[in-house]
Amino acid sequence: ADEVRKLAERTQKSLVEIDATINVVVQSIMDANTDIAQNVHEVQALAVVTENLQKGMNNVSEIIHSTIAQSRDTVNDFIGTSDKIKHIVVEIEKINAISKENVASIDNVSQASDHLHAMTENLNNELSKFRS
Repeated sequence: ADEVRKLAERTQKSLVEIDATINVVVQSIMDANTDIAQNVHEVQALAVVTENLQKGMNNVSEIIHSTIAQSRDTVNDFIGTSDKIKHIVVEIEKINAISKENVASIDNVSQASDHLHAMTENLNNELSKFRS
């Protein structure tokens, strides 16, 4: 009977230890479950942040592409304006050459007019000799 009592006490002690171990395991599982749930929430929040970041990056990419296209258009406009300015410069140079020719022609006409005036004066002087 003493052995049965000792066996019962050991069994009772073992059952208490097993119960305590099970309680520790259950608590650890509950703590792990809480940690996992928290991690799930954090991963979901991180996924939302990542999605928003991706949308922002896509928006930035679209803005950059639009800016590049506008810059190309601006460069093409500058090139077109430069070509037009070059054409205007060529036309101004032609006008300048024509103006110089006109000045030379006016000088020639002026000299011819002066010469004609002098000849007219001489002719008038000669004619006045015959009239008197």
